[in-house]
Amino acid sequence: MHSGPHRVMFCMLLATVAATLIIYMVERRLGRRKQTDTELLFDLARTRGCSEYDVFAEAAEVWNLPEDRIKEDFKNYMFSGVIPHYVRSFIRTETVERDGSEDSRY
Repeated sequence: MHSGPHRVMFCMLLATVAATLIIYMVERRLGRRKQTDTELLFDLARTRGCSEYDVFAEAAEVWNLPEDRIKEDFKNYMFSGVIPHYVRSFIRTETVERDGSEDSRY
């Protein structure tokens, strides 16, 4: 049977291993979460070295939307955080093309 100090050291080692395993599992789980559309928009703009407004404008070009619509939608985005459907579609497509995966939001 183990003496007192050895038992304490064994328990401390076991607790350290358990804590390390828990941290690893939590970090792995968090790494799998999907990026939000806002995060995708931000990342795409930073990757391209442009503003989020520029991404809105490029998305609107694909949909042949007028500049007034872009300005209004971007203003709404700034106040409410809501990204219009044409921008969401654009950033998802661009992210898949950039990352080469079906769903790069994982």
